[in-house]
Amino acid sequence: MSLFLRGWRPYAWLALVVCVLFGPSLYFDFVCYDDNVLIRDQVEFLRQPANTAQALTRHYFAPVTQGGRYYRPLVTLSYMTDTWLAGGKPWAYHATNVALHLAVTCLVFLLLRL
Repeated sequence: MSLFLRGWRPYAWLALVVCVLFGPSLYFDFVCYDDNVLIRDQVEFLRQPANTAQALTRHYFAPVTQGGRYYRPLVTLSYMTDTWLAGGKPWAYHATNVALHLAVTCLVFLLLRL
């Protein structure tokens, strides 16, 4: 058992599991649930660095509704970064999600070990 739980090894195993489970999503397209509204229809907004301040002040579903209290600026900034890096291609958004899943998985493991 120490082979799996010593040093950096548990994190490598967790990374392997996350990559096996979520890695195939890198080849997927956007889904039609909300990706069309939040990403595809907003590529021009997300592409402009000058819109960063506006992304911090508007609500999450601003493209489809007026007003609202659903405030998620970090998600919008993440979408902006992905758009800047990959020009709106789905793999970048999915890669960010895989990286976030990996980070959270490792943090939960670390918390459980403490």
